[in-house]
Amino acid sequence: MPASSLEFTELFALAYHKERVAARRLCKSAGITEEEALRQILQTAAAPDSIDSYLAVRRQTAEHARHCLAQRRSVQTARRHDKALARTIDAQAWQGWFDGSATPNPGKMGVGVLLRSPNGQEFRISRAVGDGDGNQAECLALIALLQCAVKEGAQTLVIFGDSQIVIDAVANSGSDQGFSDLRREAQTWMTKISVLRLYWIPRHKNSQADALSQDALK
Repeated sequence: MPASSLEFTELFALAYHKERVAARRLCKSAGITEEEALRQILQTAAAPDSIDSYLAVRRQTAEHARHCLAQRRSVQTARRHDKALARTIDAQAWQGWFDGSATPNPGKMGVGVLLRSPNGQEFRISRAVGDGDGNQAECLALIALLQCAVKEGAQTLVIFGDSQIVIDAVANSGSDQGFSDLRREAQTWMTKISVLRLYWIPRHKNSQADALSQDALK
């Protein structure tokens, strides 16, 4: 947007503190409005470039700063979430991670599961499970994890997965999007475990289960 059409509030936001101070002084000494004074100060600062290109760089810099701030806040939020989650996990609870893949989507499906007992023993599953889409693969991976946990005698289980769709569906808070039979099967297995909590995590925190599901497709 050309500087001539910018509102004073946006010009004021793009100006540095020293430019705002200079504009107020010019406003008083020259008897002009603060907006006129600020435009003159910015035009002088921009020379020999145009004020439009000068402010465009300012705008890009401000946008980059906002983006970096948002990223930092996102990381801080994730860290707080991880700490809060760690406090909620019973030391005697089993933990499990699941992931399903379809290549292409729909296509050949693979599931990956990692189940860890309270004493650190691990059980891994990596297998192809026929053809279907990504949501079906994710639900089949969850079922495989639940079956493994029941077989090993887990009574308290905390499950992590990166499919918000499947997690919401089995918790009855979201649509099953075409995998209603698998959702009901997963829910049946869930009733076989006394205490169960299911959490969504970002994909990068589900790397081991993801690798197992990808290996199943090779």
